[in-house]
Amino acid sequence: QKYISVEGLGFNDGVVAPLCKEAESCSCEGKERDVEIIVTEPDYGGFISSSTSDLGNECKCNFWSRLCEDARAGAEEACDYAAEYCCGDYKYKYKSDEYKSGEFYFDDIRIQTCYCDFFNYAQNELSHLLKPKALNISKEFLNPCGQLQDELSRIQYEQWAQYPDRDGIFLKAIYNETDGQNWTNNNGWMNETLDYCEWYGISCDENGYVTSIDLKDNNLAGQ
Repeated sequence: QKYISVEGLGFNDGVVAPLCKEAESCSCEGKERDVEIIVTEPDYGGFISSSTSDLGNECKCNFWSRLCEDARAGAEEACDYAAEYCCGDYKYKYKSDEYKSGEFYFDDIRIQTCYCDFFNYAQNELSHLLKPKALNISKEFLNPCGQLQDELSRIQYEQWAQYPDRDGIFLKAIYNETDGQNWTNNNGWMNETLDYCEWYGISCDENGYVTSIDLKDNNLAGQ
């Protein structure tokens, strides 16, 4: 591992035994690559971003993940390394005069999901809060699962905005493809004056999304 420093930010060696670091280098020989730390100028709000680039490394991910799952002494810090090498890049955004009160950001849903999984494992199995290694910051990662949930909600909303009646379209297709006119009970179905949540066999949540369809023993035909 090559350690670099950019304006006070760099790699934090931690307290993992030198033997582990040496074993990592031997195991992943020829698969090393420099990880860049990118520090931006303050934006209009006075915020500075420090980001990793090219942090993910499959070989090192596999090496540290095995130690992380071992749950013996040192597993906590092994999980810190494993999370970064398995999940990849992240960003720390802070005000120049409030360095320790900044926040971590994970750019896409794959990275958010990965860090969320590691965070939950480390907390539940080791009672450990993940700490950044690539950026030399004396601060634990805040729970990344919140960012993941926000992103999933955003995606769901965008899909709903694009196809607001997708549940209705799907239900009408079921009716047409399974000979709905001859069902034993088709009360409400295809009645444009009724919300489809009132159709026989349909249950919805408080937001009007279909949560279950129960049409068993109802003389459906076709597939």
